[in-house]
Amino acid sequence: MPTEQNKIAGLEAAGLVKRTVTPALIFSLIWFVMVGGDSASWIIGGPMVLIAVVLSLILADNKAWNISFRGGLLFAPYFLFQSTASGFDVLRRTFSLKLKINPGLISYKTSLPEGTPRVLLVNTISLMPGTLSADLRDELIVVHTLDVNLPVWAGIQKLETRIALLFSLDSTERLQP
Repeated sequence: MPTEQNKIAGLEAAGLVKRTVTPALIFSLIWFVMVGGDSASWIIGGPMVLIAVVLSLILADNKAWNISFRGGLLFAPYFLFQSTASGFDVLRRTFSLKLKINPGLISYKTSLPEGTPRVLLVNTISLMPGTLSADLRDELIVVHTLDVNLPVWAGIQKLETRIALLFSLDSTERLQP
């Protein structure tokens, strides 16, 4: 008959497997997409996936977030589009004879909870065209933009909504006191 201690150890082991296998699959998929399925790339990709999994275990907050499949389906193409648009924006600005910039800083107060959702927001902002997250203090994010006339604030708001959907957060959970 299993003791209470054995049951706890079994649950902890199952939790560790879940926290390890899921990121390993996600990081492997990302690597596969990045290199186009080249099997020789796994010489480097395999160790990189393992390092990413270990780092995700070390750096992740301990709160279990409820990731929404629907939210993931909405977030993934948005993320890819924004990343691509940002790359083209940099390319366009690089080869432009007249560099049109009007740099500045904007502040954005997020309603996402601390931890993974907020960190994902800050990191993803840097992939939006003409933006770079410069600082995060509590719920205030300072963003450097190449052009203060770009609709950066509205873009961050849309991104925040998609991240809230990804983490199954409704508007009442996101409100700050």
